[in-house]
Amino acid sequence: MNRTAVEAFRRMESAYAPRSPELSRSVQESLSALDFEARFLALLGLSAVRASGLPHIDIGRSPGLGEWISLLRDLRARLRETDAGSPGQRIAEAITQALALYDGGIPEAPQELRATKNLRDHVSHGGAIPDGLSPVVDALVRAISDIIAKCLSDAVLTLTDGGSQELQPVVAWGGTGVSLWPFIYTRPDGSWYVYARYTGNQPDYLAFGGANYRSRPSDTDLIASLDLLLKPKRKPDDLREIFRAEVEVDLMAFADVVGTPPQYFDHLQGFGYEWGKSVSEGTQLRRDYFRVGPDDGVPQIQNFWAAVKG
Repeated sequence: MNRTAVEAFRRMESAYAPRSPELSRSVQESLSALDFEARFLALLGLSAVRASGLPHIDIGRSPGLGEWISLLRDLRARLRETDAGSPGQRIAEAITQALALYDGGIPEAPQELRATKNLRDHVSHGGAIPDGLSPVVDALVRAISDIIAKCLSDAVLTLTDGGSQELQPVVAWGGTGVSLWPFIYTRPDGSWYVYARYTGNQPDYLAFGGANYRSRPSDTDLIASLDLLLKPKRKPDDLREIFRAEVEVDLMAFADVVGTPPQYFDHLQGFGYEWGKSVSEGTQLRRDYFRVGPDDGVPQIQNFWAAVKG
């Protein structure tokens, strides 16, 4: 059984590749590890938001890397509001450092692939990988891993038995605890489980240290608690959903055809999309925000956007 938070994180992460100075992950392996790191850090941040009493941010039922990165940007802003020296402040600093590396991209890659997301999308769609990038991307992912490990290095891990085989982990800094349940749980055999997505009416968790690579929890209380923290299923006749669908269609008309479709995310006043706009110079990475509010009783959308570095 793992005794410290950083040991638990390192054990989960080790499933993606041996951590050896003599070996570099392939680009595909590194990007898979990057997805895990973004997921883990976002779930840690969400847990800190809950522990701090701040308004919760609902997460998607099938989140991808784009949604995790967007979520990290929102969590950074919210956790900066927590008290100095608190777990929220520590995690906000880790998020800030990790996003700086992510947004710095891959300078050694060809121009159109230098943004981390562009390279990831290119590889995930079967694109050829330029020579010499494996050690560069591996170094980026290891650096983000070390940021997370540093954040957890002086944290104490305790496990609470809620009466089922899914144990509830709590990470504490200086006596202030942050419960990772129901996003992350462990079992008596030392295996760990991290929320992945909903499939049908059941959540799937990434499994580390067990017999399988994915698992579904048996604890009905865990499932019910998780469901309350996720975005509700979209209803096609909902006015907000109609607005969202129209926005997505409009963005698709201007999006770079070689990238992934615009990535949806929520924020306090409405919703947004992270996407790549096709321009004469190549691809302009953008975050478009759409604020939803009443105007004389009629819902209106206000739009503003911010460039995404990378």
